[in-house]
Amino acid sequence: IHSAHSIESKLLAHHPKALLQANTVSSSVVQIKSFAIRIMGAGHTTLSSAYVEEDATEPLHDDYVVDQRLFPGSGRMMRTFRLSHRQTGSSVVAKTMWVQHPHEEQVVKAQEAELQRIKEALKGSPHIATFWLWRIGNIKQEIRPVVLVRNHIYTTLADRLESRPFLTHVEKLWIIYQLLHAIQCMHDAGVVHGFLTTENIGLTSWNYLVILDIASYKARTALPDDDPSEYRYYFQEYHKHGTDTTQREKRCYLAPERFYSPKVDGVPTASALTTESMDVFSAGCILLETSLNGERAMDLGHLMDYRKNKSFPPQVQQKFQKIESSSLRAACRHMMHLDATQRLSPNEYLERLQDIMPCTFSETFEPLIERITNTVKTPDARIALAAASYSDILKATVGVNDSDGKIYFANVLGPSFCQAEHLEYARQEQETIKVVDEAIDHAKLIAETEALLKRLQIKDWGNEGMPEDEKKTTSKIEEKDEAVKAPAPDSLLIYVQLILVSMRHVYRPSSKLVALELLRRLAAHSSDETRLQRIIPSTISLLQDQDPLVRALALQVLTNTLSIIQSFPPSDSKIFPQYIFKRVAHLITDPSLVVRVTFSSCISQLAETSRRFLDISHAVRLYEAVGGGSGSATPDTSTKIKDGEVFDEDVAMLLDGPQKGGNLEQDGAKRTNQTLQSIHNTLIANTYDSELSALHEVVSRFVVHISTDPSEQSSSPKRALLRDLARLCNFFGGDGVMTFILPQVLAFLNDRRDWQLRAALFRDLPSLCYIIGRAATEHFVLPCLETALVDSEDQVLAAALTCLASLVDLSLLSRSVLVDTHREGSKESNKFEALFKKYIPLLLYPADDVRHSAIVFVNSCCKALGSPDTEVFLVPTLRPYIRFEPSEYHLTTVQGLDKCLVARLTRKQMEDQLSHLTLEARVTSSGEIKASDGSQKKPIPLGSSVDGETNTQVLEYLKMLCRSRSNKSEPAPEVSTKLAAAIEGSLKLSQNIKFPTQTVAATLENFIPNWFTSARETAKDTNSGSEFSALQSVPALNQVFGLSIMRGAEDTPGAFEHAAATGEDYQIEDKELHDMMMNEKAKQVDSAIAGEWGSECVLDPSLNMTTSLVGKLKGLEVPTLSPRLGVSLESNSTRESLSKGMGDWRPKMECLAATSSPLGGHSGPVSRLAVSFDQRFFVSASFDSTCKVWELGKIDNSPGIMESSLTYSGHNDDESSTRVRINDIALLESSHSVASASSDGRVHVWRVDMVPTNTHSPGFGNYSDDNARVSGSTVVKTIDSAVEGEILAVSHYNSLSRSVLAFATQRGSVHSWDLRSEKEPFQLKHEAQLGYLTSMALGTDRNWMVTGSSKGFVALWDIRWPSMVKLWHHSGSKPITRLAASYATIPSGKPNVGPRPLMFISSGNECGMFDIIDGKCRQGFRVLTSDGYCGLSTSTLESMSLTEINCASGRNLGRQIRQCDVSKVGESRATVNGPQVNAMVGSMGGYDQNYLITGGSDAYIRYWDFTTPSKCYTVSGQVVSHGRPAYERVDFQGSNRLMVCRQNTGLRPQDFESSKAPRKLQRGHARAESRHR
Repeated sequence: IHSAHSIESKLLAHHPKALLQANTVSSSVVQIKSFAIRIMGAGHTTLSSAYVEEDATEPLHDDYVVDQRLFPGSGRMMRTFRLSHRQTGSSVVAKTMWVQHPHEEQVVKAQEAELQRIKEALKGSPHIATFWLWRIGNIKQEIRPVVLVRNHIYTTLADRLESRPFLTHVEKLWIIYQLLHAIQCMHDAGVVHGFLTTENIGLTSWNYLVILDIASYKARTALPDDDPSEYRYYFQEYHKHGTDTTQREKRCYLAPERFYSPKVDGVPTASALTTESMDVFSAGCILLETSLNGERAMDLGHLMDYRKNKSFPPQVQQKFQKIESSSLRAACRHMMHLDATQRLSPNEYLERLQDIMPCTFSETFEPLIERITNTVKTPDARIALAAASYSDILKATVGVNDSDGKIYFANVLGPSFCQAEHLEYARQEQETIKVVDEAIDHAKLIAETEALLKRLQIKDWGNEGMPEDEKKTTSKIEEKDEAVKAPAPDSLLIYVQLILVSMRHVYRPSSKLVALELLRRLAAHSSDETRLQRIIPSTISLLQDQDPLVRALALQVLTNTLSIIQSFPPSDSKIFPQYIFKRVAHLITDPSLVVRVTFSSCISQLAETSRRFLDISHAVRLYEAVGGGSGSATPDTSTKIKDGEVFDEDVAMLLDGPQKGGNLEQDGAKRTNQTLQSIHNTLIANTYDSELSALHEVVSRFVVHISTDPSEQSSSPKRALLRDLARLCNFFGGDGVMTFILPQVLAFLNDRRDWQLRAALFRDLPSLCYIIGRAATEHFVLPCLETALVDSEDQVLAAALTCLASLVDLSLLSRSVLVDTHREGSKESNKFEALFKKYIPLLLYPADDVRHSAIVFVNSCCKALGSPDTEVFLVPTLRPYIRFEPSEYHLTTVQGLDKCLVARLTRKQMEDQLSHLTLEARVTSSGEIKASDGSQKKPIPLGSSVDGETNTQVLEYLKMLCRSRSNKSEPAPEVSTKLAAAIEGSLKLSQNIKFPTQTVAATLENFIPNWFTSARETAKDTNSGSEFSALQSVPALNQVFGLSIMRGAEDTPGAFEHAAATGEDYQIEDKELHDMMMNEKAKQVDSAIAGEWGSECVLDPSLNMTTSLVGKLKGLEVPTLSPRLGVSLESNSTRESLSKGMGDWRPKMECLAATSSPLGGHSGPVSRLAVSFDQRFFVSASFDSTCKVWELGKIDNSPGIMESSLTYSGHNDDESSTRVRINDIALLESSHSVASASSDGRVHVWRVDMVPTNTHSPGFGNYSDDNARVSGSTVVKTIDSAVEGEILAVSHYNSLSRSVLAFATQRGSVHSWDLRSEKEPFQLKHEAQLGYLTSMALGTDRNWMVTGSSKGFVALWDIRWPSMVKLWHHSGSKPITRLAASYATIPSGKPNVGPRPLMFISSGNECGMFDIIDGKCRQGFRVLTSDGYCGLSTSTLESMSLTEINCASGRNLGRQIRQCDVSKVGESRATVNGPQVNAMVGSMGGYDQNYLITGGSDAYIRYWDFTTPSKCYTVSGQVVSHGRPAYERVDFQGSNRLMVCRQNTGLRPQDFESSKAPRKLQRGHARAESRHR
């Protein structure tokens, strides 16, 4: 047998395929091996070593592809591979073997049954990964492959123990806890592993333990102790495999009872099975290896010695002694007991180890980690759940209640996610309480009794059968090592590790931001080792992230974490120069401004921390050198260093010198002398200065780069650098500040355009001055400070005064600089110009912050000089600026001095004086200001509160301020050019964004599906979220928004999506629809679309793309497709007529084509007409509650009587007895839909359905046929606004992304409704004083609107920002009956004048065309009669002039309306009973013809030409007995004109007598009049 294995090993090592080719030759080898296996009682067979990778994985070739071979495998009988799925790319692990056919068929079937049993028994068990797939391949040369498949795990425990960062003590305890718990679950299910080692214990990246490869196929294997070949074949991997050069440990963790002695025990029976105690022995070996950081516990030789000598070998004994915890050491010994009956269950070992196991394992981490591992699909979801558990874990581990963090993460996660988590926890608690209540009578007593018994037995490990040398140690188990008991704060590392490993693989940058925020908060409660070995490397890796916000926050977290590190190993003493600064250097030139600003704000703290690291490392090095000089090999352990002290008393005394020199005891003095002698003889290498200089050089390069950055965005990084200037100065010291910092920051004053930078400099300058001292401050800083005291910006002035006050408080300015302390007439009296007297006029400065800062400066000077000197030197200078004699309280407090001061100057006074000085003086080459005529002119008085002496001081300061302003550099001319270019680029970019438009081409085939409309109505009625929760696939998104997005291969449309993808008219019941939109998945989709980060993370990954697209579309306010409105296309005849030109077109006179019959027409007055855009039909609205559709195609063939094709009576309410009036209608642009407004406050949008007469047309909706006919109507939308009264006017317009319906209500509001997005884009509020709305019109560019009221007011509105722009009042004070808007060139206007926005207003019996820009009437159309009710003068256009009213506020609006005497409008209207223009239509700028057609209550329809009166005529309504009307033109100044129609009323009735009538009137029968009655 041994020779057979040798042959096999050599063949496989050289060429694996050779064994398959030589299979027939070496059949004797196979037979020998098969015989040996059967003798062992394995019961299953021979696994031939003939192995080929391609053939071994042949059963899975259809679904998987081999990635690589994994080591170790499972002994030498099996091979292990990692496979990838061909479609999804997911990884699995496959174990392969070869079996003989047909000899092993029964064995294979038995193993299949056993695998199925194990799979079912362990289904849902945590910490166990069973084989979930097994396949048997085809027969090849009497052998066939068997493949076992399980999930792929990140790593194994054996590999993890050898990887960095190495496991800490608490992580090892966490792994041990999970291992024992997993083995117990496996045993409870009746399954025994049979081959537990650290190589088949899997670990996820967050240290979740999984038991792998349950060896059921080795369960009945017995091994002889005199022949290791079978052990090697089944349980020992090859030492090396091909290219794998890893030195692998030859572990042997099998229980001793698995071996037998053939000479003593004979051949075991076939019923020999593995037991649970064998797994316990293997678990003890794993615990020992885990505690020893990967050092193997036992090999085969050790196990044979242990089995033979009945005691552990010395090598194993030494390994036990390396375990620090006595409880864990005793547990390992007991689990590896030679007698299997003495071993306990895993749960019992857990109970005995609970003194070293943190309680957070079972109460906090186990539920969280298990849920994250088994239910969470994405790393983002792991981060979300970790953030949700932040406050609970922090409180359980370190006992800190971070309420701010809890609120922060709750806001980040979103209300939907938090609500779902709360409901889940509540359900779990409720279920637990329910179970306890059911067993409350008996379970409580039993549980207490069992707990008491366990506590009594916890110290009894059972010594019977244990080797004698182990009994002594085990009997003292009650002496627990309290020093190594794991504290709860250490267990926080498990939570940190979960966040770190999840952060590496998240998809969203927002998840990285949340993870970084978690790390920032957790770093404050973690150990220094965790910060250095875990948090810092992971944070530094994010400095290369693509998202700038992630890079910026990573730098902040890195800076904060480094700053709180207190201790570190010697290997990390040079972490800054060798690692940190190199990894952050690229951020100084980052393309993102936010990253550069963050770098500038963090560099000071990084520099300070680097110096602290250097100081600590050299102090520790000095301490070690001093301690090593005593000559002793071992340190004196009796002397302990107090907490917080770096040096012991001897060294502290040495460093402190005489300060510690006192009377010491004799032994202490002797020891001190010895220490001093050893220090004297010790040579210490000092590299502190050189290392500090290197740090200075690195940081100085950063500072110089920031301060000399010439880019346009350099101001923010510079200001960020100044905010932490104190730390930077502390890092460099006095010499370093003078060399690196001071020249750079003072250069910031050269940028005269950046006042924010100058103000920031003076706010943080005192900290720098404190480092450099008084002399340097007066020499270098004070001159720069004085330039800021005459700055043109108030904020810079205030900051400079505050800085000056701080310098006085810090005693950095001498008395001679502040005040002139020399006597008059002395030579030194004028050497210094006192700052106090020079800048005391700033107490009168107009700005509040400057005045306040000046008061603070005066207070600081008074405090610095003291009581006697203040009255002598300061109060005389201050007296002209105060109203009464001040006390000490007034001089030293801000409030007191503020009460004393006289009134400040006004801004106008100061600016006038500066203008006066500028005009009267010129700047000489020396900078002095002299009068231009050589004589000083009298200055402008500064106010009554300023006397003569004060006036002189103020003027002196204003002269300095004027000089400063004259020297101010002008802004670069290219700034405006760059700004204009940037604006132009933004406009071009916005114009390039394309969305589905409401054009004919877009709506011909694209309209919103019915299922989405149903979902929208359901969401609105039930208030169950948003209708967008139904969009759960890309095809549905395409159908709703009309976007050109290709459908992904992974999309699996559901009920909604199937309708969207197929275009079917899907119908669904209301209850089913409600259930679909109220389930948990729909809520998550809705929350994810709304931007809730928590819901986005836990959402199914297949929906990420859809929700992201919908969220972006909603953020950009991209509307859905419009409803099915019916497409309006121009007919062929219409296009032909338009192609011939409209230049000669005029309406015919007295040409009545057809009329409606009394039976087929309306029963009430007709209020409005509207014609479809394709000229197929027109719609009439009436007070009889109906709208009728009249087809124009029927007129040619009619005998003069029109019949309506459709009557819409949807406004009739059967329950209401009041008759509804239709006040207005409007055709929706580019459609066959009508919007009708009624007196009950409702707007109905209904579609005129048309069908083609051509039966061969492609289908419904093809309107290319000119003979299409009206077939019916369909209600599209109903808008209820009954609370605001009647709907008086309605209009519609289309934009690139909207289909807006605007309607005016009786209460003065103009509402709107977007038919695509189902929301109100704008609302205009018309004041009640202006009267009720009568008409409205939209601008041609759809950006503005004009409205008219019953009191003659016309308002101009900007609907982009819903606000009133202008308000005019018509001079006639009559109701505005109709409005129209146009954008065209005024006919016969001024030359070289382009198109202008115009509006047409009809009021009374006249119309006017007004220029919206200036509000002037450019042309009027007026009717004059002989009766005089409209006989206005034609000499001027005063009757149509507009009076502009300023409407800055509602109060001013009401006051100005009252000034217009609107109260008399009602009286004047009552007395005037003339006719009114009710309709007008026309054309301007098109086809070289401009005209206007009006129709009014006088039953006349008139055609007006804009320039020629002879082309004007009456189209309809002319009475035969009346004479022809006369049209005239009156020209005014400025190319304004008035077109007048003089209407003849004809003869009086008495003139029609036959004797008196003229001969020309004596005629026969006259034709019927063509006019309305």
